[in-house]
Amino acid sequence: MANFTVNNISVVGMAVVVPENKLERDDFVKQFGEDVTTKFIKSTGIKCIHRAVPKQTASDLAYEAANKLLNNIDVEKNKIGMLVFVTQSPDYRRPATACVLQKRLELSVNCAALDVGLGCSGFIYGQQVLTSMLQNSQSEYGLLLLGETASKLVNPNDKSIAMMYGDAGAAILYKKNNGSIIKTSLYTDGYRFKSIILPAGGFRDMDASHEEYLCSDNIRRTKYDIYIWMGFRCLHFLHRMFLNLS
Repeated sequence: MANFTVNNISVVGMAVVVPENKLERDDFVKQFGEDVTTKFIKSTGIKCIHRAVPKQTASDLAYEAANKLLNNIDVEKNKIGMLVFVTQSPDYRRPATACVLQKRLELSVNCAALDVGLGCSGFIYGQQVLTSMLQNSQSEYGLLLLGETASKLVNPNDKSIAMMYGDAGAAILYKKNNGSIIKTSLYTDGYRFKSIILPAGGFRDMDASHEEYLCSDNIRRTKYDIYIWMGFRCLHFLHRMFLNLS
């Protein structure tokens, strides 16, 4: 485990946005039936999700969050010396979406911008990257943006996770501030990299078929759909539950 301490950096403010497109219990009952929906809500506590519309991207959501934040905080944009964007739903394979956001937010060309391609652990890693950069720079402010449109990567008929994956964007502004301390512990278990995987679309399998096939949990997916493997202990109970549903 890697332990980090960042001194004299604090959070100035944060903002979060979700798409207007909202799916609630009745929407899922129509698709999956009463029993599946009721058991899912009881097991997860998730009663509704927000989904991006087809042309809405993770950076769109992060941009709206950043605008909301910066419009409510008195900060000169040229004092923001770095932007880190955390997402696994980038706009393009190239360039980094952080560069697109730097332009859209009209930040200075002297602002360092980069992507962090992580999901569940993204905020912790993103904060550590940004605050470490800020601590070792001449800049006064750093902007951490997060966005996901993971719902676009889920098979809509996948009853195990279709009701779980929603979309959102967030923005957090950090500032050098004497006396503040941020402590972080990071570790990685790459031995279970298949726990949550989208097999196709990257450079490992660019030409995979888009045809659906029957997975080991008896749910049909394509290789371009997110798949939570049975070995992933944190969500294993979901699969055990849904495998017993017809």
